[in-house]
Amino acid sequence: MSSDLVIITHIFVVFFLVIRRTAVIFTGDLRCNSSMNVPGMGMDKSLGMSEDKMDLYSMDERFEERWQRIQVILMDILAQKEIHRRVWNERFSDVYDITVNFPQAFVDRLYENIRALFGGHIQRHVVCSLQKSLTYGANVQLLDAYLQHWNSFYEALKFINKLVMHLNSAVVRPAKINDSEFPMIHLGISLPDYSNEKIEVLELGCQMWASDVVMPLREDMTRMLLDLIQRDREHHDLAYTDPIRAVVASLVAVDEFKGRSMLKTYKEIFETPYIQATGENYRLEASKFVNETTCSGYVEKVLNRLNEEDFRARRLCHTSTLDKVKAEIQARMVNDRLAFILQDSRMVIEERRQQDLCNLYAVLRPSSEGINTLRLHFTSFVEEKAREAVGSNYAIEPQDLVENLVKILARFDEMVTQVFSSDPMFRKAVEDAIRIVINQQSGATSFFVSAELIARYCDTLLRKSSKNLTEVEEKLDGAIKVFRFLDDKDVFQRFYSRMMAKRLINKQFISADVETQVVNKLRDACGCDYTGKLMRMQRDINSSQGMMDKFFEKFPLKQFRAKCDVFINILTSGVWPIPTFDIPMKLPVILQPVIDNFNTFYHSEYSGRRLTWIFQLGSVDVRLNFVKRPVMATMNAQQLAICLAFSDTDTVSLSEMKEVTGMADEYLETNVDCLVSAGILRRQESASILSLNMEYAPKKPRIKILAPVTKEQPQQEKEETEKSTGDMRLVFLQATVCRVMKAHLNMNHATLVKAVKEQTQTRFIPNEVMIKKTIDVLLEKEYIRRSLTAQDVYEYIV
Repeated sequence: MSSDLVIITHIFVVFFLVIRRTAVIFTGDLRCNSSMNVPGMGMDKSLGMSEDKMDLYSMDERFEERWQRIQVILMDILAQKEIHRRVWNERFSDVYDITVNFPQAFVDRLYENIRALFGGHIQRHVVCSLQKSLTYGANVQLLDAYLQHWNSFYEALKFINKLVMHLNSAVVRPAKINDSEFPMIHLGISLPDYSNEKIEVLELGCQMWASDVVMPLREDMTRMLLDLIQRDREHHDLAYTDPIRAVVASLVAVDEFKGRSMLKTYKEIFETPYIQATGENYRLEASKFVNETTCSGYVEKVLNRLNEEDFRARRLCHTSTLDKVKAEIQARMVNDRLAFILQDSRMVIEERRQQDLCNLYAVLRPSSEGINTLRLHFTSFVEEKAREAVGSNYAIEPQDLVENLVKILARFDEMVTQVFSSDPMFRKAVEDAIRIVINQQSGATSFFVSAELIARYCDTLLRKSSKNLTEVEEKLDGAIKVFRFLDDKDVFQRFYSRMMAKRLINKQFISADVETQVVNKLRDACGCDYTGKLMRMQRDINSSQGMMDKFFEKFPLKQFRAKCDVFINILTSGVWPIPTFDIPMKLPVILQPVIDNFNTFYHSEYSGRRLTWIFQLGSVDVRLNFVKRPVMATMNAQQLAICLAFSDTDTVSLSEMKEVTGMADEYLETNVDCLVSAGILRRQESASILSLNMEYAPKKPRIKILAPVTKEQPQQEKEETEKSTGDMRLVFLQATVCRVMKAHLNMNHATLVKAVKEQTQTRFIPNEVMIKKTIDVLLEKEYIRRSLTAQDVYEYIV
């Protein structure tokens, strides 16, 4: 029976059924609908028979007559004989007749007869033949005989399943509830169980094949399959691939129907023994390799075996087996040998043997214990290199700290991409190592060293210089990367805001756009609250320009251009990190008209505001005319007052200077020392007498006189920063705890601590002691209270 014949027969059957059913409908008297014989409508009359002839045969005899005809064609199909189209169509009609016009008992009887016929065929033609092959033949001969019988039987089953398609519908499809039974349902009366346990004929034949053919031969079949697979492993013999794959496919096919895939036979006969044999084979190989090769060589062999077995499993096994095979090899060759594999892992990382490290990662990735150990070794190595880059006591310049860490970060990020396939676990390992190093404290004298150094590095880049803007932006990007690992971000903010204030006030910033870009990047990292004051500082500088334009419209510059040009910064109180007090002094006469006019202008614009002048933060440009070549000197207001004392004389005593300037001795001495150090003034033999240095000859046409700085000032600033930071943290923590408690009303201690840490991590990482102290303060202030039912639960007091 060829495949072409099957296609033609199938098409003919459909056509025949349509024609025959149509013809039957019209054989009765159209004037008497009650006498019409319509197959499939539940009538008990035989297809195409008159009532008189139906009486000549009993129901049982008519069934046997049809069964004998059906039995013949079934046996012919199982024997692979050619079936004539007419015979096929007649037997198809016989099956249809039984399923439609006979009681259910005869339908079940037909189903059981087919079951018995399958059983007899399997025992007589299949089992006996395979037993002979098992007795006299080799492994391959048995498998060939099995496949021959299976292919023949399975193809026959598919034809038979089409022939008895109406029987399948009758025995598999649950019976429908008649209309007369619906009232019984509503009354709560239980109905008979209409569920049907029978399966389609194709599935029935496959199950009988599994129970009558496969299961009796399971031990021999399993042994033969595993022997052939082992021969493939040892000798790379691919000659038996197709027979093995076909046998395995048959074990899958007997349990796979209509989307169900139980694979019970496949797992029992093949999968479980195959996985066990695979594990034992690679356990022995692992023991052999350990004694013959190095760690790197062993890892390479493991990878080769994993790839080989994966390729073999994809050719021979069901897809559900692939992961199980990998897991078994992983367990025997990797998990059981972790100590051996990892003993050289640190050395491989340190020597940056990229290929060996790639192999090691590929082998250890499925093993949680192995990959975690490798990650810890990698983290330790990155941390060691980062410590070398920054030094043990932070005796390093800001530029070296930031740029060295940026290089370390870039180097190991590239390594993670190339070696560890951009694994987030290893990328986090790099970040953790950098975070540990950058946040370490180097002893009792360390006041947030990293935060200060990063802030100073940014300040250096943002000050006016001849640096290329593109290069500056790239370096600032690196500084922001390092900043993200900093825990004490609030400390960085205090240092950075002070330095930014000096740049803005003294017009020493490289670019307003670059300043804005840095603030935006800090905002992206820490939020708008973090950069609120920085943005207000920038707005003050921008609005000051508009304010001065209005001022010069009302008081034209020509009124005092002959004496001086002026620019005044109007800064918001409480935003700028600058001292709000002024050094007592007599304002130089040349500046008085400008100050008076601006006071008048500002109060006319903003009647409710108060101006506080901070002259020591300002600067003036003074032309020194007493030297041979005129020089422009930039100095502060106090130094200007001292220089103006020499307008009419070359020598002035300190007592006279104090009277003219109105400054206290402390401020007078420090500013005089700055002018003497710059070479503008000289001290006479009597230290109380000052004179102009007529021999002063600077090399540049513009000089800057440094502001007085005491030796204790930098240390005082650090101590002040530490103290103010601690105070601000306590206030911030109190606000955070109150905010969290107000949102939840009641929380236990552990949950509250966790929530507070999450909300403060963009500024700093508080420790348990600090949070506990904050909670105690709020308990005393009666913002929260302990619950009466549990001591570790807090309640918010509304």
